[in-house]
Amino acid sequence: MELQRPQIKVLYNSKDITNDISKYIVGLKYTDNTEGSSDSIELNLEDIDGLWRDGWYPDKGDELTVSIGYNGVFLDCGVFEIDQIQLRGTPDMVSLQGLGAGIKGDIRTKISAAHENKTLRQLAEAVASRHNLSIIGGVAPIVIERVTQREETDLSFLNRIGHEYGYIFSIRGSQLIWTSIFDIEELAAVASIDRTDMMSYDITDKTLQTYSSASVKYHNPVNKTVSTYEVEKINNKDDVPFNYIKSGDTLKIYTKAENNQQAEAKAKAALYRANSLQQEGTVVVPGNAYLVAGNNFEITGLGKISGIFHIMSSEHSIDRSGGWTTTLDIKRVGFVIKQNQKSKKPKKPVKYTVTVVK
Repeated sequence: MELQRPQIKVLYNSKDITNDISKYIVGLKYTDNTEGSSDSIELNLEDIDGLWRDGWYPDKGDELTVSIGYNGVFLDCGVFEIDQIQLRGTPDMVSLQGLGAGIKGDIRTKISAAHENKTLRQLAEAVASRHNLSIIGGVAPIVIERVTQREETDLSFLNRIGHEYGYIFSIRGSQLIWTSIFDIEELAAVASIDRTDMMSYDITDKTLQTYSSASVKYHNPVNKTVSTYEVEKINNKDDVPFNYIKSGDTLKIYTKAENNQQAEAKAKAALYRANSLQQEGTVVVPGNAYLVAGNNFEITGLGKISGIFHIMSSEHSIDRSGGWTTTLDIKRVGFVIKQNQKSKKPKKPVKYTVTVVK
C-alpha cells in the first residue's frame, strides 16, 4: 500500500518555526488563483498551552512563508501577510489567515485616477510604481487614449483592464506578472492524472454560453459614429483552440473602444474566455506539488472528456487525519490521443500520514 507523508515547513518573519509549532499543527489550507482573487493561506493550530493567546500572539502584517510537499518535492506556497487571527474553543485553537505578501493594504484602497495616451503596459507600470513593484511579462502595444479609474482599487482596476484585453496578472512578492490567456493555456502539461488517480471528479460538457462568433459594438469618439467589429475565427490560437463549437449564437459585447484594434482585442478575449469554458469542472486528487493555478495537466481514462486541462484555481489542504488533498477548478484546453482515453486498472486506496519538515 502506497504511503504518502506530506511535509510542512513554516517561517515566521523569515525565522524557521517549524520545530516549535509542529506538534500543534492541525491543518493547513493554501489557495492559489490565476486571476480575480488573491492567493491565501490558513494555518490551524492547537493552543492547549495558551501560547497563542499570550507570548506567541502575532501582529497583523507579520509574514508567514510556507512550503508543503513530500519525497523531496516541495510546493513553495509563497509569502503571506497575516490579516486575520481567530481564537476559538473549546478545545482551544488558533487560526492564522493571510494574503499573498504582494497584496498589501494600499493596493486594495479605492482611488480615482485618469490615464491618458498610455499603452496597456504603461497602465500596469503606473500602478506598479505606486507600490514598488516590477513588471514581468509582455503586453500587446495597444494604446488607450483615456481610461478612468473611479473609486476603484488598483487591484480591481488591473483585473478589469486585463480581463477586457485577454490578460491575467498576479502579484508574487515584489513582482507584477502579466500573462496572455492565449499563451498560458498553451503550456505543456506538468502531470498526467488518470481517472483511477482521482478521489472525485465533476466535469460538465456544455453548449450553453458558447458562441460561434463575437460582435463588439462601440462608439467611436473621433468620428462620432457607432461601429461594429466581429470575430468569427474558431480554430487558431488567437481564438478557440478547442472542439468545434456547435452553438450558432453570437456573443454580443457592448463596450467602450476607441478603434478597431481595441475592439478586436476585446472581441477575441471575450470569445476565447466564453468558449474555453465549454468543458469545465472540479477534480480532487491526492496532494500534488505540480498542480497549481496557471499550469496545465493531462486527464486520462475519462473517455471523450479526457484531455489537457488548465488549472484556474487550486486548493491544497493538509490535516492530521486525511493527509494532503488537492482540489482543482479546471477547464479543457486540448485533447489526448484515443488510447489515453481508456482508464487504467483501479489502484489500491491511498493511506496518508502527516509529517512535518524538521
